[in-house]
Amino acid sequence: MPYFVAEARRLVKDPEITDLQRATLKYMLQHCIGAQNARSIGVVVTYLNEHGCDVDIRTFQHQVLGWSRECKVYIASGRRGIYLIGTRADAEPMMDFYKDRIAAERHRLERLIELTDARWPNAG
Repeated sequence: MPYFVAEARRLVKDPEITDLQRATLKYMLQHCIGAQNARSIGVVVTYLNEHGCDVDIRTFQHQVLGWSRECKVYIASGRRGIYLIGTRADAEPMMDFYKDRIAAERHRLERLIELTDARWPNAG
């Protein structure tokens, strides 16, 4: 069984997670294992609201996606939606996204330093 899937199954039984997190993991274990089975956040949030969770997309992003990326389950996202990582290939687009984002942020930082140094050349 893939690591992230096994961790999701373990967490479903963990009394420390929230009902929203548990409901999300249950849904994802049934419908969203692997990038090929990704679902849009809207579809997942609609399902959750129809099944007793009162959640909007922003809350979902913070309380579920953010949480998952700090623990060992890691809900990935891609062009087709969100999913549980089943294989290394499922993780690769997420890793590429972060590499690209870090490079873009590094470029923005370098540009800010350049502009700041031009405005205050001897400060520092």
